[in-house]
Amino acid sequence: MAKKQKTETKTTTENKTTIDNILESMSEKYAIAPEAVQATLLNTAFKGAAKDREPRQSEVNSLLTVANKYDLNPWTREIYGFENKNGVIVPIFSVDGWIKILNRAEGFDGFQFSYGEMIDAGTIGKTQVKAFEWIEISIYFKDRKYPVVIREYLDECYNGGKFGKDPWDTHPKRFLRHKTISQGVRYALGVSEGYERDEVERIDEAIEAETPPELEKPEAAEEIKTEPETIKEPPKEEKKEPAKPVEAENDLKQEGLDLDKKTPDIPSPPPPPPAKTDDIEPAARKPETVKKIEENKKKPIPDFF
Repeated sequence: MAKKQKTETKTTTENKTTIDNILESMSEKYAIAPEAVQATLLNTAFKGAAKDREPRQSEVNSLLTVANKYDLNPWTREIYGFENKNGVIVPIFSVDGWIKILNRAEGFDGFQFSYGEMIDAGTIGKTQVKAFEWIEISIYFKDRKYPVVIREYLDECYNGGKFGKDPWDTHPKRFLRHKTISQGVRYALGVSEGYERDEVERIDEAIEAETPPELEKPEAAEEIKTEPETIKEPPKEEKKEPAKPVEAENDLKQEGLDLDKKTPDIPSPPPPPPAKTDDIEPAARKPETVKKIEENKKKPIPDFF
């Protein structure tokens, strides 16, 4: 833990020393007292960088670091601060700053422009504005075999007054040339710390277009209660009241019960059918049959034993 705190303290000290060195260097270069350099920057070069506040110390340090790296003068607006949509101040290079960076590059051997056809850029008031369809820059270096060639097109750079009062509307040819220089320097020297103002505005516009709007809550939603739903109980079965004595007696009579015997009046079963027999009553026999029976009775029984 102690080692970590020691490392953080060392980093903070180095950062402070770096900024102090930059302030001392600017003090000597521009003949301003060291303790007054930062205050002077806030009141001049960085004034108005943020709309409704003063620049934070971290933002001032960032601008000073970039200005020192490329040797840009903030008082002549070679570099200045501009607040983007996220409320962060970013370093902006003017065309003078881009040209200064290019002229001081090692092995730089000049540049030249090529121009496309003149086309209509639009109407501003009653004036028809014309500009080049494209401008191309070729940057030469003594230690490189081929030049760096960058072409910028009007239809991709001209904003058509989209960002308010903008010199692009009145001087589209000049500002297309400035755009071509800045992009040529960026490609040729790999400069990534600085932007152009219209670049930041276009980035902000793209981010704003991609951000979905907040969903509006319907007015009816305010009236909806957030109480938990109650589970409805099933309907209870109705309890039947006991039948009255008279009604019960009538019900028993309807069911065929004898109330005196307390037993049901069950009908008796039918008599069984007469059993079959060969014995027929004498009265029902024929006379001839009766005569034969009498004669058989008079015959002696044979003695078989």
